[in-house]
Amino acid sequence: MNKNQLRNGLRQSVVHTRSGMLEAGVDRIISQVVDPKLNHIFRPQIERAIHEFLAAQKKAAVPPPPPEPEGQDLPASSQDAS
Repeated sequence: MNKNQLRNGLRQSVVHTRSGMLEAGVDRIISQVVDPKLNHIFRPQIERAIHEFLAAQKKAAVPPPPPEPEGQDLPASSQDAS
């Protein structure tokens, strides 16, 4: 067999069969290339975005305190009455 026939035969066996060779190759590429970048590059950005989102949700969930009444005197205590 020449190189082209061998390459085409191998390509057809990888692509057309359910041998799992293609999936194993993709899994290996992901573990070698993508996973290190996930922890180094993407994870800090994802964590920062989550913290910002949760902080915004917390601010939206906490109702503002009721306004203080203005111009009203505090009621007289019972000690002043004696």
